[in-house]
Amino acid sequence: MVAHLHLGKGTFARMRGLLLPPGDTVSTLEKEQRLVEDYKPRLLIALGDSFHGAKAEERLLDTEKAVLRAIASKTSIVRITGNHDIHPVPDIAGEWLDEYHSGNLILHHIPSETVPTGKAELAGHLHPKIRMRIRGHVISSPYCIKGPDRLILPALGFYTDGLDVSDSAFRGLFLMIKASSSIFLPASLTFQNAEKAKWLFGKARRWKP
Repeated sequence: MVAHLHLGKGTFARMRGLLLPPGDTVSTLEKEQRLVEDYKPRLLIALGDSFHGAKAEERLLDTEKAVLRAIASKTSIVRITGNHDIHPVPDIAGEWLDEYHSGNLILHHIPSETVPTGKAELAGHLHPKIRMRIRGHVISSPYCIKGPDRLILPALGFYTDGLDVSDSAFRGLFLMIKASSSIFLPASLTFQNAEKAKWLFGKARRWKP
């Protein structure tokens, strides 16, 4: 499962006069391709904003389309529509849905205000990230954030920033961000005594490499 690839964001920005370096789309696609090759899923679900802007497919290079097709040859793909790709991209991108249901799981782009009783929600949209000061250095990294009945995925795209846990957008979804909320960081970061680690709006303690 992935979220926020924002394919074509670089070309979209350059159309508006922002001189971003090229290569973001193929870099993001190669990350998605490696995930598929490593984990070999039967189904890949993208939780919205796979593409950035209208007619993004027309801005894709042939090499980028080839990577999309290579991914589609390895697994079935469901792409949830997001606020940046409300119009499905035909042919090469997979099946497009507004929402996907599997058992008691609800998968969509924007987190709901409340999760129905007996259900669990997987969403994106907010691009969660964590910022920590470790040994005098500030590290900012994407992360998954999990509560009792919802999981919010970080952004995979090359030119996607994110909202830190201190942002007010998370406070209506999670009463407190702390160790018991099971915040998942990249595998390169490991917490010592996670049950006692104190988390509050992005501040971490008791960390070791």
